[in-house]
Amino acid sequence: MADEINNIHDKFVRASFMDTDRAIAFFEQVLPENILNVVAIETIEIIQESYITEELKEYFSDIVYHMKLKEKGAEEVAVTLLFEHKSNPDKNVTIQVGHYLFSHWMKHIREKKPILPIIPIVYYQGEKAWKLPELTERFEGYPESIMQYIPKLKQLLISLNTISTDDILKIQNGLMAAAILAQKSRFNPIALQADFERIFRLFPSKTEDMNFFEMIVVYTLEVSEMESQDLGKAIESIPESIKQNIMTTYQKIVERSKSEGREEGREEGREESVIQVILNGFDNGIAIPLLANITNRLEKEVREILIKNNRIKA
Repeated sequence: MADEINNIHDKFVRASFMDTDRAIAFFEQVLPENILNVVAIETIEIIQESYITEELKEYFSDIVYHMKLKEKGAEEVAVTLLFEHKSNPDKNVTIQVGHYLFSHWMKHIREKKPILPIIPIVYYQGEKAWKLPELTERFEGYPESIMQYIPKLKQLLISLNTISTDDILKIQNGLMAAAILAQKSRFNPIALQADFERIFRLFPSKTEDMNFFEMIVVYTLEVSEMESQDLGKAIESIPESIKQNIMTTYQKIVERSKSEGREEGREEGREESVIQVILNGFDNGIAIPLLANITNRLEKEVREILIKNNRIKA
């Protein structure tokens, strides 16, 4: 379980939702209308405190959002996202959510803080269709006289496999829309290939969040399983300003991987890194002029490297 929780998908989901602007854009599109009618979604803030015990960390992202109600003078409503990252449905999710809710409230009671209502949101990324289980399902066969004491817990399931691509494209944040589209397509390599160009076209031409931009590029390339020729065509069709950011990111990734175990600043190491960027880029269908541009080399120099490494003929 620990290895699964630490994989690229889980880290990417957490990073996607750890920004208030991205979270607001997502919730505006997917929350039920009856909730959006009463909450002031623009007041969302991420609460940096933990309600999760060590044994529950493998189940929850521990991201908690607070937001105010629209009604003047109303108390805040606390919204918590409980990410379910397994590919298969989990029969224990309701028990996990209950543990979370009461741990949260008990912590506030101990600290003499007011307790606030919580809307548990289970964000499910699995490939299979899933309906959240009722807690009573874990106690089948008991008489009604006993079952009446089993609590009922209401949860909101956001199942990624039921959100249409059209609805994802309506998310009013290009980076978040790209991130969600990449997550949705990861179980279907064919679909992801078809969405690859669309994902990158969702990127804003300018972004201050280059770290998350880089994470989307890495994640999409990791899960796409695209052939080199198809990848090259997709990148070549992307607007120039975005293409430059993608290739700059690609270059950084290669340079970072090549720098491991190599003395910092060695000229030979830097040259090897540039050569590797050119070779990898060419193998992935990137045109020579663009490779020259991102590596700050003359096209003639790029061609010489490609000839020397048997990529093209002299």
